[in-house]
Amino acid sequence: MIRAVLLMTVLTACNIGNRQAEGDGVTRIVTDRIRAGLGGGEDATPPPTVAQVRAALTPEVRAALPAPTLLVQVEGTGGVSLPQRITVNGATETYLTEDDSTLAFRDGMLVGTRGIGFDLMAADVAEASAAIRAGRTTRITRTMSWLDGTGAIVRRGFTCGIQPVGGRITETCNAIGLAFENDYVIRGGNIVASRQWSGPVQGHIRIERVN
Repeated sequence: MIRAVLLMTVLTACNIGNRQAEGDGVTRIVTDRIRAGLGGGEDATPPPTVAQVRAALTPEVRAALPAPTLLVQVEGTGGVSLPQRITVNGATETYLTEDDSTLAFRDGMLVGTRGIGFDLMAADVAEASAAIRAGRTTRITRTMSWLDGTGAIVRRGFTCGIQPVGGRITETCNAIGLAFENDYVIRGGNIVASRQWSGPVQGHIRIERVN
């Protein structure tokens, strides 16, 4: 039932002229219809989980989406969204969520967020990206800048180890007082799923390509 309604509403949304309006409408429709299928409205049921959204995104629904779409969960808040791509600038893609937050990626690597709180302001991921795409074991450096609780920008450099592990690649990074591990799934030379650290407060963001 959920899947049938999702497909119908997504196809309807695809007739909207403005791409951003399409994206906002589709993501809201998806989450609203999943809630309805679970037996209640927005106030009656908790927000949908990643598993529930993934299950509702059938091949037909994915094909009907009006723009490249991601399935995203910010672990620091638990929030799940379906941001859609709004701009491409060289290798950098920017995705917009239904609540007007944005995530920026360079070749699939997270390089910025806006609007999720304690945002990642910038990340230099050139070395990491090259090593991950090559699938080689090596050590690299990366720098990241994020907002602290006062709104000041904190900039830190990390030394990271890249290691293929089974069907994925891990990036284990350390700095004084901080450590994190990112995970990437590569297919056809592209990152199709990942778990990437955005900063010490929001922590990791889980990202999957939908279409």
